[in-house]
Amino acid sequence: MPRLFFVTGLPRSRTAWLSQFFNHGTVACLHEPTTRCGSMKEVRELMESQQPLGWVGAADPNIGLFAEEWLAEFGHDAPIVAIARPAQHCVISGQRAFGGRPADLEYVTAETARGLNQIEEARGSLPTVRYDQLDEKLPELWAEIGLPDPFPVAHRKALARLNIQVQRTAYDHQDPKFLEWLRSRLGSK
Repeated sequence: MPRLFFVTGLPRSRTAWLSQFFNHGTVACLHEPTTRCGSMKEVRELMESQQPLGWVGAADPNIGLFAEEWLAEFGHDAPIVAIARPAQHCVISGQRAFGGRPADLEYVTAETARGLNQIEEARGSLPTVRYDQLDEKLPELWAEIGLPDPFPVAHRKALARLNIQVQRTAYDHQDPKFLEWLRSRLGSK
């Protein structure tokens, strides 16, 4: 059974890049596995199916949207680290990438932040790395999660120049069961 870990934050906090970074050595990291599932139980099953790797992560901002379910399924077992980016920067970045109404982006960002606060409160802390310090803090992030492999300096350098990001909205490429799960959480917004 692989050991699981999570990297989260508000939308547009570099989770796509981080999922590529953490895919190294004996570690695999899925980007937004919630978008392929209809519950946190399914997220766990998807992550645990990534054997024979020793560690499997999820770099996923949607964790905050489903905080109660995440806490029930993983809350006290798995390491989690949040990337802290100002909410307004996330909204502006989302609008540039996807278009859409700022009010919708603000709503999802606020709900995600609320969920991350809920996780922090339930666990007593939520280790955080500031978005603008992410590159320099990557070794600390690697250590905070507790990954067994040495920090991959060459892999980091190879990815450093890449601007890996999602170019589609959260609604145009997701599994229908995720969309239903999301609607049950956010309502008709």
